[in-house]
Amino acid sequence: MGGGAWPFLVGGVICLVNSDNERDLRLLNSTRRFLPKAKIEVAVADNMLEQAVEAITKAANTSKIGDGKIFVTNLEQVVRIRTGETGEEAL
Repeated sequence: MGGGAWPFLVGGVICLVNSDNERDLRLLNSTRRFLPKAKIEVAVADNMLEQAVEAITKAANTSKIGDGKIFVTNLEQVVRIRTGETGEEAL
């Protein structure tokens, strides 16, 4: 096989690989099944954090690979554009 660019799909992104190595080409030709993913972003007040994590965990848990992950980060500032409210009042 000649060493052209070989396209393959990774997580919705097409990648091009240049290779003269037949092993690399065989790996690219083997198909992998990726699970569909959804990203959900939720902002909650500090006093509701544990309840929100518990509710999401309970609803999303199938005990199978791909149930997902929950990332908890701090928000520096929240502003409701329509009213100008900030902080927890904007949530």
